[in-house]
Amino acid sequence: RTVATPHLAAAALYDGGTPEEVVLGDVAAVYAGYVAKRGPAHRLARELGFRTGDGLVVSYDARGLLRPGHALEEFLRDSSASEFVVDLSPTLRQLIRPRDKVLPLLAEHVAAAPAGALGHAVVREFVRGSAGVISTRTTAGVLVEVAPEGLLALNRGTAAATQAVVGPHGVTAVDDVPADALAALERWRVPLLAMTDAMAERHGEVTLEWVLHDGHLLFTDYSVPPTQSPDGPRSGRVLSPGTHAGPVIDLRDRDHLLERLSVGPAVSIDKSLDVTAHGPVAAIIDELRESAERPVVLASRPYAVLSVLLDHAGAFV
Repeated sequence: RTVATPHLAAAALYDGGTPEEVVLGDVAAVYAGYVAKRGPAHRLARELGFRTGDGLVVSYDARGLLRPGHALEEFLRDSSASEFVVDLSPTLRQLIRPRDKVLPLLAEHVAAAPAGALGHAVVREFVRGSAGVISTRTTAGVLVEVAPEGLLALNRGTAAATQAVVGPHGVTAVDDVPADALAALERWRVPLLAMTDAMAERHGEVTLEWVLHDGHLLFTDYSVPPTQSPDGPRSGRVLSPGTHAGPVIDLRDRDHLLERLSVGPAVSIDKSLDVTAHGPVAAIIDELRESAERPVVLASRPYAVLSVLLDHAGAFV
């Protein structure tokens, strides 16, 4: 679609309304996903006093980006975040850029298009914070894991996390949890319990994702695990139960490689870059293929890149 006059329209991402002037175009499905899943959770978090990351859905043309004082420019200027995540289409997603590189990224996206051609984007605040935090309800209380390496590393299984249990009467550290994290958990203990219980009522077993930032727990997202919740601290998790007998391929001496290939916004258990042609990964696949039976892959952590071995391994430990 093209427009005759300069165009830039924006609407808040999580407020639940339908943008009237914004042409969703290539980000229609991305926007719908955010609104349907994260929108209600973000609104609940704000009702309980938590901060949440803000975002905009935008349609624009090259001329609209050049007009001073538009809504996206104001959003970037006024945000406390220094980095932002940009989605431009269903396949061009999770592009992390500093504040001053967001508008150039959008301009580049439509630079080769005909005059007046519309671009579409979802722009969200990206707050790294001092630690990534996940929380889930267990029989012992709300189990919290804290990782100074950040939420991304925590989700990819590459972080060395410490644990605490949050209950109605206080916070109990299981490990050497950073002091600022313990203070934040105690400060936000009551709303954290309320948020966890409310989300469990809506979704059953659920894991909440947070960022520790300036003494606040900033709510970002949630996920529904495929299996039962852990019984308590250090109980471990079964990602996919079952049994298998076969030779063992030990990959623990390749932790550095697996971690390096796993930590990235585009790599996850269900959506991974094609890294099978990468030399060391191809060598691992060849090693698995040479086994007379499908082997058991032994790894230190559930690295996301291990998902490319699913067709060649019998089990993962």
